[in-house]
Amino acid sequence: MNMRRVDWVYAERRRRERRRRLILRWLVLVGCIAVVVLAVLLAVRGRGDEGQSQTAAGATSSQTVISSGGSGGSQTSTVTSPATSGTKLSTTSTLPAFASPNSTVAPGQGSHEEPGDKRTPGSFYGPIQTAYEGLTMFRGNASRTYYGEGPVPSHPEVLWKFGPMSGRSTNGSVTSVWTGTGWTGQPCVFERDGKTWVIFGAYDYKIHFLDGETGEELLPPFKGNDLMKGSVVADPDGYPLIYMGCRDNKWRVIAIDREQPTELFALDADKLPRKIWNDDWDASTVIHNDYAFEGGENGHFYIVKLNRGYDSAGKVTVDPEIVLDHIGWTASLIEKNGSKDVGIENSPCLVGDRVYFSNSGGLVQGLDITPTLRVLSPGEQPARGAEAYPKVFHFWAGGDMDPTIVADEEGYLYAAQHSDNTYARSAASKARQKEVGQIMKLDPRKNRAGENPLVWSVAVTKISGGDFGVWATPALYKDMLYVPTHGGALLGIDRFTGEVVWQKPFSEHAWSSCAVVDGKLIVGDTYGVLHAYDVSNTRVDPPELWQVKIPSGSAIESTVAVWKGRIYVGCRDGYFYCFGDR
Repeated sequence: MNMRRVDWVYAERRRRERRRRLILRWLVLVGCIAVVVLAVLLAVRGRGDEGQSQTAAGATSSQTVISSGGSGGSQTSTVTSPATSGTKLSTTSTLPAFASPNSTVAPGQGSHEEPGDKRTPGSFYGPIQTAYEGLTMFRGNASRTYYGEGPVPSHPEVLWKFGPMSGRSTNGSVTSVWTGTGWTGQPCVFERDGKTWVIFGAYDYKIHFLDGETGEELLPPFKGNDLMKGSVVADPDGYPLIYMGCRDNKWRVIAIDREQPTELFALDADKLPRKIWNDDWDASTVIHNDYAFEGGENGHFYIVKLNRGYDSAGKVTVDPEIVLDHIGWTASLIEKNGSKDVGIENSPCLVGDRVYFSNSGGLVQGLDITPTLRVLSPGEQPARGAEAYPKVFHFWAGGDMDPTIVADEEGYLYAAQHSDNTYARSAASKARQKEVGQIMKLDPRKNRAGENPLVWSVAVTKISGGDFGVWATPALYKDMLYVPTHGGALLGIDRFTGEVVWQKPFSEHAWSSCAVVDGKLIVGDTYGVLHAYDVSNTRVDPPELWQVKIPSGSAIESTVAVWKGRIYVGCRDGYFYCFGDR
């Protein structure tokens, strides 16, 4: 009996011990699961915080760098930022990669009233940069729809002029003297170190850096080996870099944080493979997420990974690599046109995950650039080649498409073309121009076989002899599209229907593109006159508010930059002008 009790007690004790061990194992298992879950949550949150901190660091470093002028030590640099009212900012000299501002906004995120007078930085119609103020590229953003900031002068006169500027250049077999700035030029304007910087390229082979208030030089000019004929671009992410093409065959990346502007990198059209046409670089580059998008008159379109950074002395660096060399023509295009004139002279238009451009052979193209829309992980290589950036849109208009494509908030494209009697075009090319017109609205989503992307078109015929059509880039404002024509008219077009709401007589050879700020349309003409029209009511023929004439009466082919009470523009008389109220 006692023996049985002892066995029972022993067995009971063993059962309790097994229960305790089992409970302990479960507790350990539950604890491990809890630790794993907590670790995952912390990792996910860490990645989100890291992304936010990188963006924040990017915004801070952008503001810091654009204000610094390149001062700094081997590890840190401390500068005063005018955007923060004298606050001292400190940042490491080697910055992490970060995403650009949300400046290539996808269509469908705005209303047709947005291309009006209120422009939020980083929004579809706002300036491309968000960390500092400025008009940093042709038409201010990647959709080519930002024109500057008011107020617009009410009684403008010449406050200062800079020049004279001229240079000899050869076109074909003819060498001549070129003066001032031309139709591809718009100045770049931004705030830095408490000053308004105005930067532009001119026909004296130079890029000039002026004080917007006085016209005095802020840096010595950068000199190329031929005409500087495009529109300069200031880095939208705040790196002390500018980008510009030249007629000396080179597209350059130039540092402005030294005593002298310094070339860091160049694409040479004569050294790049498979040139089919010219070697100029007219386009105004788009910079986004450390990539540069640029087309050349050699007929190619390039995407370049810039790999921007800083050295141990705090000076800006780049280590560019071409990730896409897109041949911008086809054999059938050359055959249809009867000409190898297929250079890309306009600037890229980037919206969402698409980049659009056209060429002198009348071909509008769109590429899928999805791989460029995210920041690469450390050590990750960028996507390369045609398979990574497939063509997703192809439309032939027949003429010479020098004007830059403009995109609206719904994703429609506005394009223009002109005839070109310099280089003989085939009967097929001329028939196609007549069929589709010279000003057109396109729907790039209609890209399947048998679909017609042409929404509407407007024919621009000759008023007198010679070439006809459009050289100026169309301007979007609310429900309207404004276009000066080569034949001598200024058109106001309903952008939804294509109806010409009004038409004004204008000077022939009207190549300067319009700017619209504070309900005022400003445009220059062939006789050196700047005009301002009241377009606040878009449904009426706009009255002229004022006009001011350059004494020489020479052509204003360049596009104006409107910035805080001043209007900056170059003229073919050899001078660059600043207009404003006294």
